[in-house]
Amino acid sequence: MEAAAEYTISEKQLEANRANAQKSTGPRTAEGKRRSALNAVRHGLTAHVSIMSEPDREAAEAFIQPILEELAPVGPVETQYARLFATCQHRLNRIASLEDNLFSLGILEGRADDYDLDHAEIHDAACQAKAYRDHPGAFDRLSVYGQRLHNQADRALKQLQTLQQARKAEAKADLQRAVDLYKLFKMNEQPFDPQQNGFVYSSQEVAAEVQRQYLDSAAEIAKGTRYNRELFEKRDWEMAA
Repeated sequence: MEAAAEYTISEKQLEANRANAQKSTGPRTAEGKRRSALNAVRHGLTAHVSIMSEPDREAAEAFIQPILEELAPVGPVETQYARLFATCQHRLNRIASLEDNLFSLGILEGRADDYDLDHAEIHDAACQAKAYRDHPGAFDRLSVYGQRLHNQADRALKQLQTLQQARKAEAKADLQRAVDLYKLFKMNEQPFDPQQNGFVYSSQEVAAEVQRQYLDSAAEIAKGTRYNRELFEKRDWEMAA
């Protein structure tokens, strides 16, 4: 086989090509514009590049964002698990749509074949059955993929809840330490500044927690006395003594 002839370009042509490249203003044809609609976007959280149309991206974020707000993650690790859960849910919905579309495609193909069935619903049901018969592998793969996504979402949610429970327990214990010190300083008639004692809370936040705990305790006492004012005041005095 003869070697392909080596193609060389003149310096004049090279300069002309460079000049034309500078004049490029992006896709002009309908096909070119269609391809440019699939934008590669680097996600701010993961720094990974994903490609999808802008309407699909907006629809995905519109679905994912409310889930993130409800899960209320704190910090990058919790956010990662929360977003993983939300993304899995979005993909599960997409699998359901793909399955519906496969059946719908079967109906369209069946109408083109003209089965000559009198009842429209029977005709469509037969077309859906044919779609499954002709493409069982596609439906099976969707089922397997959906189960994997379900398991992944379940693990992500459990991990997120474990992290959140640990964080909230630690914050609760830390706030209780601040409350205990607040009461100690108050007993000794000394001012207490939480932030000067290693806490992130303000004095108002600690005082509000002290008040909340008192009200919870008072409500429990009132419930135990069947809301008898005289018994409540006696129990309340005994608890304070």
